[in-house]
Amino acid sequence: MEENTTFGDEPVQPGFLAAFTTTSLTPKAHRQVVRAAPCELAEVLVPAKQGIKEDGRPVVLFIDYTIPDDAEAGAYAGSIEARSGSERTQVAVELEVYSATLPEKQELKVNNWFNLRRIAEVHDVEIWSEGYWRLLRKYARLMAANRQTMFGVQPEVYGLKVVDGKVQCNYERLERYIRLFLSEGFTEIEGTHVSYLHSVDDGVTFLNWASDYPVHEDWFAKRPPGDNESKASVLGPVPTTPEGHALLRQWLTPFWDFLGKHGWQDMFYQHVFDEPRATQADHYRHLSLIIRQLMPGVKIIDAIQAKELNGANDIAVLRLDDPRMVVPSSPDGSNGERVVAEENRRQGVETWYYTCCAPSGESLNRFIDFPLIRTRLLHWYNYVSGTSGYLHWGLNCYQLDQDPWACTVPAEPYDMPYGKFKLPPGDTHVVWPGGEDVFGSMRLLAMRNGIEDYELLALLRDDPETAGAANEIVDQVIRSSTSYVQDPVEFDRHRRRLLELAS
Repeated sequence: MEENTTFGDEPVQPGFLAAFTTTSLTPKAHRQVVRAAPCELAEVLVPAKQGIKEDGRPVVLFIDYTIPDDAEAGAYAGSIEARSGSERTQVAVELEVYSATLPEKQELKVNNWFNLRRIAEVHDVEIWSEGYWRLLRKYARLMAANRQTMFGVQPEVYGLKVVDGKVQCNYERLERYIRLFLSEGFTEIEGTHVSYLHSVDDGVTFLNWASDYPVHEDWFAKRPPGDNESKASVLGPVPTTPEGHALLRQWLTPFWDFLGKHGWQDMFYQHVFDEPRATQADHYRHLSLIIRQLMPGVKIIDAIQAKELNGANDIAVLRLDDPRMVVPSSPDGSNGERVVAEENRRQGVETWYYTCCAPSGESLNRFIDFPLIRTRLLHWYNYVSGTSGYLHWGLNCYQLDQDPWACTVPAEPYDMPYGKFKLPPGDTHVVWPGGEDVFGSMRLLAMRNGIEDYELLALLRDDPETAGAANEIVDQVIRSSTSYVQDPVEFDRHRRRLLELAS
């Protein structure tokens, strides 16, 4: 790890949106991270083999036990033996198995965005070759094993092209792609953003896939001056214009019919564009209506930045530090943050939340230098806030020329429509490439554990005999995104009570 996450009060470089990384921790920030950079951390979960060799570094082993569904409750004793040369040692292990079981169908919806081009690049394989499809299944299997439920259908899958004014789409690839993920147990399909915001000063978005620069890095690098019409000649049509509307009709209407033919419409969620703000509210509402016209009954989901967009979609994904997520606690201090989700629910809107390069400081998040308990508690926060899903942008979103094994903080600033910044350590990825395989991480595992905790809490919540006791446990573990148990031993004690109650 080359740099640390900031506490949030560090000075911002000129031209940058915010300060997310630092090489000089303040005493206050030092207490929030596990180790000061530069340093090495035990993070990647590579399957252990005999003959492990590390020159000048300790070997760190993580043991993960799979408990069979038919295992009887009780204590199981055993040991682990480690040998190095002529030396050997034994570590006693005792597993306590509870009779509580998780439901077959997961309630919490979870999505980590992944980058299809990066898979090809870091594994040195041609995208859509048979070797690539084999790798993609391994990625899907790893995501599903860690309880991700939603997968994205990115622009590369659609293969959209505009030839002589006609939209072409690769339905053969789409079907193979969707079937691959569904066969691994995913239950929700996420459609790519219809259009993209190029500058935060723009009130409109552009159909970049219909431009000469469909790849995001190339498209964002363009800085055409002038009004919407002159920008559209470079960036692609504005989707709410007659030209843009006609292209959307040629794409979305037959695609919606394709999903219906295969029985996939009910599990499909459609994006409009990412992180719309108040200045784009009218454009977002207009474009949402067009999409609903072309895809009748579709569920619209987006990360929403402003209250002016309330009700424009079916699933509002709010950032963890969004003011709308922070509601004063009820008089007894319990579950006050559920108010936001309950209010949305009365209006027919489902609420998720997301984290990304922010928030930092004392907040929950999954940066690589944060204690793992903060990552696990992300999904206890789903329970406290009453939110039904969680989204993060970076499963394997390594930046250009970033070696994920050597670099947790990309050297180059991340350029977005609303500014640039250095991404915090580990924010880009929680999986690592390795030849013809892909490896998980301690943070991905912590997320999995937190999701399973949520599922236990949901079981107890739905039983009148256990709901009150479960909420008492929750109140002692987490009150808000910045007020929670930080001692793993204390957390384990509360979780054991949860398992006893569920048993």
